[in-house]
Amino acid sequence: MLKLSDEGSLQLFSLSNTLVWSSPSYKLAKNSNPVAQLLDIGNLVIRDDVSNNISWQSFAHPGDTWLPGMKIGVDCNWIHLHRNLTSWKTSDDPSLDDVLDSSIGYWNGLGFSGVLSLRPNNLNAFDFVVTDREIYTILVTNTFVTRMILDPQGNFVQLVWNDIKQSWQNYANTLQDICDRYSLCGPYGICRIKMPQCVHASNKCENVCASNVSCTAFANTNIRGGKSGCLTWSGELMDIGEAPQGDVSGQDIYIKLANLKVILKCICDFLESMFHVSSGYSNIL
Repeated sequence: MLKLSDEGSLQLFSLSNTLVWSSPSYKLAKNSNPVAQLLDIGNLVIRDDVSNNISWQSFAHPGDTWLPGMKIGVDCNWIHLHRNLTSWKTSDDPSLDDVLDSSIGYWNGLGFSGVLSLRPNNLNAFDFVVTDREIYTILVTNTFVTRMILDPQGNFVQLVWNDIKQSWQNYANTLQDICDRYSLCGPYGICRIKMPQCVHASNKCENVCASNVSCTAFANTNIRGGKSGCLTWSGELMDIGEAPQGDVSGQDIYIKLANLKVILKCICDFLESMFHVSSGYSNIL
């Protein structure tokens, strides 16, 4: 049973009348009248019927479903509120299970780098917004009724409502094959690119990576209308993907390699110090 308390808290009770879950309660103004309302966009809100101020909304606490207009990201206005999707344990059990390692990549101006099937098209588009207070991605659609779900297997599925069949139709899946499972191929295996460790607001990507000894690779964060921004990786590279022949939707990644001359000089210096060999070995450089 779902109940709205006099304090403006949404409460879920079991059949035995045990409180299972409740939304946070806030100090209400005098003469306020809290009401729960399901908006047309699918956002369940608790608002004051007098002032119309919203004290809680389901869009700020995503479950396994991403709806158009719902922000996925970080909101610093609410003490670094992280809005992430969380899958159900099973298809009929909404409780949490073991964490599944899954990644759709980073936003590169056209779509998510690790999910080519979710590129913007006539069905949907994505907006990536960065402000002083928020960093989020939002799903935008004006024509079709659609929703995205993170299923118990870690698959990100987009569903579209079919008016004729009166049912949800599968439109796109992130797990196209077994290699789409995060970290399956191990370090430096060729699958997909791991989410970045750090993002730098600079166009001079090569210089940024070269000046950081822990940087192992770099790429541009925005490939729309040219290349800009800088994205760097540190540590081992996970899930690098090679685009199929003729596929122009891939993105270049630049991997830092040690200078061959420096390596050979170190080997020669080591041999000279250990075995007292002639410095003529350096002539190979």
